[in-house]
Amino acid sequence: MSKISKTLYNCALNFPEKVAVIISGEKLSYRQLYNSASQLSGLLRQLGIKRGDHVLVAIPNNFLFIKMIYAAADIGIVLVPINDTLPGSSLKVILEESEVKHIFAKASLLNLIKETGYASEGCWVSLDHPELEYINLDKALYDNSTVNDLCYAGTAEDNLFLITTSGSTGTPKPIILNQKTKFIRASSAIKSYDVTEHDICLISTPLYHSLAQRILFVSLFSGSTCVVMARYSVSEWIRAVEKFKVSFTIAVSSQLDQIIKNIDETNTLSSLRSIVSSSALLLPEIKEKLIQKLNCDFHECYGTSEIAIATSLDGRLPEKMKSVGKSIDEVEVKILKGDNRFAEFGEAGEIVCKTPLLFSGYYNNIDETKNTMFNGYFRTGDLGRLDEDGYLYFLGRIKDIIITGAINVYPSDIDDVLVKHEFIKEAAAFGIEDELLGECVAVAVVPYCSKMINSKLIWHFCANQLADFQIPRKVFIVDELPRNALGKIMRHKLVEKFGAK
Repeated sequence: MSKISKTLYNCALNFPEKVAVIISGEKLSYRQLYNSASQLSGLLRQLGIKRGDHVLVAIPNNFLFIKMIYAAADIGIVLVPINDTLPGSSLKVILEESEVKHIFAKASLLNLIKETGYASEGCWVSLDHPELEYINLDKALYDNSTVNDLCYAGTAEDNLFLITTSGSTGTPKPIILNQKTKFIRASSAIKSYDVTEHDICLISTPLYHSLAQRILFVSLFSGSTCVVMARYSVSEWIRAVEKFKVSFTIAVSSQLDQIIKNIDETNTLSSLRSIVSSSALLLPEIKEKLIQKLNCDFHECYGTSEIAIATSLDGRLPEKMKSVGKSIDEVEVKILKGDNRFAEFGEAGEIVCKTPLLFSGYYNNIDETKNTMFNGYFRTGDLGRLDEDGYLYFLGRIKDIIITGAINVYPSDIDDVLVKHEFIKEAAAFGIEDELLGECVAVAVVPYCSKMINSKLIWHFCANQLADFQIPRKVFIVDELPRNALGKIMRHKLVEKFGAK
């Protein structure tokens, strides 16, 4: 029996009637979760889905997704979770790269996959409308309504997820996460943030991403209650915290940036004990506002899907607000220079981490996996520096560095200056080709009002705040910046859109 299955069993035994999960007002107790996960495990086995099989799940934030995780852990099957709004071309690439055998999705998505020409010998299961050519999940569960016991075939070494990440290139790279790694990651977060059975945890990001899965496991492994937002909005986040007395959550930085602007004296968020910012860097002034308004423990973490959390910042240290904190227990963070030597304090270079939370590699890509390692350290592809106290300062992606006239320019330095302008809501610097300099600095700006700002005004503002080589030579006024599901700015999309102009 793997620790994931054992923990579910123990929670059902110790907290049978306690609410385990709340979604859209509906509740599921630990006993109900165990029983329904057992039934689903029995059905999957009945359908011929075996240990080691790869199963695509295009499921929104609902109870089925959670039951599917536990059933997969029980049998030892591998889930390939995806965003169910992906276009057909992206779907086919993911299906092929992940070697998917079985598919669980809405009938419309199954039809779309069929149109791509992808074929597999496994089950195609419809989550909504009955289709003659697909297995209907509701009917299959009804026909298999007798509660089955878990089979406990899954082990700690069995892969549990293939998480598709595109990094900054857009090319899918399925990340292997086994059951042991998922358990250790959750246990580490429980320890770092003191989560107990008395907490109410909140998930506000898609369950197909590893961040939401981590919060889910943190909550369910500690015996607490997990509130899952079916779909995120600022008003719903505030309402969920107030209604369910949420005490702990990990939210992406873009969400917190929106939330803090919408909280006023009428909002009672006093139940919050601890909140963690993840995904992208928060501006120091936003961190300060969060600490002041929420009046709870604030942490900011740095990590990637491959290594989970590497550092954590304690919000009680105002002098370190520009950092992303120090390395957590058992994790070692260093800065690697281009000549493969570790940097001294204050020197910029690639952030590398030695951690027990490390992924198992990129699926079917041994070379790529080897290339990301250096003497036991994972190469994140991110730039940073460490101060003399061991605090990490994030400088951006290596691929996002702008090399103009042989000088390295860090986009985040320009972003931080531009958002201080009263008329600028968001900004993202990026490099575009230049015949004389190799690259020149460009910037995409989201203004509060397009009539209030122009390229000349931005140039003059930057001329007074930045070095000459940092001043944007090209300015693009846009309605919004391209972001991924977790709110990270995708600068390569800006290069693709404006690079030729």
